[in-house]
Amino acid sequence: MVVLALIGMLNNASEWYSPTGALSAEEIADEVAGVALAGIRA
Repeated sequence: MVVLALIGMLNNASEWYSPTGALSAEEIADEVAGVALAGIRA
């Protein structure tokens, strides 16, 4: 399930990411990596 969620987030990033948004690309990458690692640990 986590894999499907990650694939969905990454495939659709161009739809919801905005360079002028609240988070930078690096901050978003950190969050996605955190979700991925949490899923692996579960």
